[in-house]
Amino acid sequence: MIVILTALDFEGAAVRAHLGGLRLHHHQAGTIFEVGHLLARPSCEVALAIIGMGTVNAAAITERAIAEFRPSAVVLVGIAGGLRDWVKLGDIVVATKVYAYQGGRADGEEFLARPRAWDTSHRLLQLAKHVNRSKAWPGADQIPAEVHFEPVAAGDVVHLRAVG
Repeated sequence: MIVILTALDFEGAAVRAHLGGLRLHHHQAGTIFEVGHLLARPSCEVALAIIGMGTVNAAAITERAIAEFRPSAVVLVGIAGGLRDWVKLGDIVVATKVYAYQGGRADGEEFLARPRAWDTSHRLLQLAKHVNRSKAWPGADQIPAEVHFEPVAAGDVVHLRAVG
């Protein structure tokens, strides 16, 4: 079982297009998961939830999904808020480390940053690198996506940049 989480409805719809045999699964706290399988790999069971934006939602629903399904992996799929010109829509970014950049403490008029960081599971990182090298992911021969292994920043503030 793999759990796939998206923040936005249209991201969930894009994932749903690759799933079959969907049935609703209601978590006791109210979260609705759609459980089915990958069309390209019917033996791979998937639970999909659209969680909304924000790290608090992501943390709470991820915890629920892990307790409910005991998945082998949890994947967040979406457009993200990347600020890198070389990452294009459709590319895959595998986090090598996750930085929570908003942590800190206000001391009078000074903000003392206290970011946190977590390493990605070595096992999952090795698997992602193997799948990328062997091009064994579904649609690899049809989808011209690049795979990037990079650190990822997470927070509830979206930083926009001027284009042009």
